[in-house]
Amino acid sequence: MDASGLVILAVLIGIFVFFIVLGYRAKVKAQQEKQAMLAKQMEEAQQAIERMEATNGDLSKLPDLTEQVQGLILHADERCFAMCRGAQHVVEAHRTKYVGGSQGVSFRIAKGVRYHIGGFSGHPVTTDYEKVQDTGDLYVTTQRVVFAGGREVTSIIAKKVADIRIDGDHIWVLAENRKTPLGLKLTAPVAPVIAYAIRLLAENSQAK
Repeated sequence: MDASGLVILAVLIGIFVFFIVLGYRAKVKAQQEKQAMLAKQMEEAQQAIERMEATNGDLSKLPDLTEQVQGLILHADERCFAMCRGAQHVVEAHRTKYVGGSQGVSFRIAKGVRYHIGGFSGHPVTTDYEKVQDTGDLYVTTQRVVFAGGREVTSIIAKKVADIRIDGDHIWVLAENRKTPLGLKLTAPVAPVIAYAIRLLAENSQAK
């Protein structure tokens, strides 16, 4: 390779390395921005919980978000004090498939007649998975917990809330006379705030 060819090769390698470094820096910057945003959201979530704790169970001292409620008609004396947009109502679903089966062997014994032997369906294997039933908004009001989705509206009155559990970005609302808990997938920083708001609502209703 002559000198001009080496120069061109060196330039191409330099350009290639430049774009690799540029892409890496962009990726690192995006990750840092994402972590900073998450940290800010977690800080805001902690502050929101502290504000709710400071009310000592008096829901009237919490922010009034009633004007932001969409797709739901509140009662005359009902007020919304916590909400989450883009909440997902999740349910546990089951999928069954058969494994170890065989189609067997088919023989032609006459014109238009075939004989099939050796086939079996195998044994069923059932797996559980999470299914998104609907997507919508979650509201915690002074009277109830309401999920207002695109296809359904699910409501649990305060006195029926038996327990609230949180697992990462999921919360599960257990209610009396309800066979399965209301499962909701939220963003990770919002989940503990909503969970605390629902617990505050339930405790307030029991105190009355």
